[in-house]
This record gives sequence, C-alpha cells and structure tokens, in this order.
Amino acid sequence: MKYFKFLLINIIVFGVLFFSLSLLFPNTINTNKAITILAGKEKVYNTIKSIQHWKQWNAFDKNGSVAIALQSSSNDTIATVWKHQDGQVLYSVHNLVAISDDSTVVNWSLQEKIKWYQPLKKFAALFTNKKTGYAIEISLDNLKKQIETP
Repeated sequence: MKYFKFLLINIIVFGVLFFSLSLLFPNTINTNKAITILAGKEKVYNTIKSIQHWKQWNAFDKNGSVAIALQSSSNDTIATVWKHQDGQVLYSVHNLVAISDDSTVVNWSLQEKIKWYQPLKKFAALFTNKKTGYAIEISLDNLKKQIETP
C-alpha cells in the first residue's frame, strides 16, 4: 500500500507539472510559406478561390476528411476555414502580391488554435509544425505546376 500511495502521488505531481509547463506554450500555432508563381495575379486568385479544385493541388485533403469553406475573399486575400472530422479547426489565409504583370507571390498562412486544456496537443505541435510546413510547400509546388502548365 505504501508503494501504491507513493506511485499515485508521483503521477499526480508529474501530471500537474506537465500541465503547468504546457501553459507556457502558445495557444496559436502559425505556419507560413511562400512561393512565386509565373502567372498574373487574377489567374492565381481565380485558381485558389475555386475550392472545388483544391483536391488537384492541395496535399492536405487527399482522403476527403476535411470540410473547407470560404470565409472571405478580396483582391489580395482568400481566407478559408478547415473543419476536420475529428473536430480540429484550422484557419487558412492566402495573400497574393503581384510582383509584375506575369509574376505573383503567394503567401500561405495556416493557423491552428489549441485549447488550454489540451497539453499533449501543445507538445505535439512542436513537431507537427514542421510536418505542416512541408505539406504547405508540396501544396504550393503543386499549385505552381498547375497554374504554370499551359
């Protein structure tokens, strides 16, 4: 019984310590990547705005488990909300900057808000942020190939 009590107290202390440490981590995880596409801003804008065609270039939703909805759009920005089947919500923003008539920079920002009571997710975000960045790079490369191919 003495060892059981000692083990239980250690589990509680380490749990509280783990949770307290997670409170020091940010609640919002941002991942940003950019690419230059050799096409006019209007063509890039129209391609990104049509969410039905995202499956052709977006590396995130290959199995259809994400519901993507257009939140807002203007001449320079396209904002979407992604809702996963597991309840996870991501906010995506594409900013377009025309460098010239036939060259556009696409800056993609993906934001995830993590609840304060999800300490494991906060620790995991330290590692999944790189994985998310890699998927954004692949998606932007696919978008570039799709737009630049005649």
